[in-house]
Amino acid sequence: MRYNFYILLLVTCVVFSQDNTPEFLEAVAYQQHENKTFADAQTSILTPQDLKEFTGLDFYPVDLKIPCYCKLYSNSK
Repeated sequence: MRYNFYILLLVTCVVFSQDNTPEFLEAVAYQQHENKTFADAQTSILTPQDLKEFTGLDFYPVDLKIPCYCKLYSNSK
């Protein structure tokens, strides 16, 4: 009975801690797209040997609390 409580608590924490904002979902979709691109022999930059061993790219966890601001400059004259 005691273990059931801990399992229920763990499941509740996992379910309610999921971030389903559009930005989060967009970042996850991008990661999935990149993994599919690398796994496809026609679009991948990996060698055939590397493709056999490829399981997925390593990404940092998505954290929307850390903003990244950038400024683009044109180099053309």
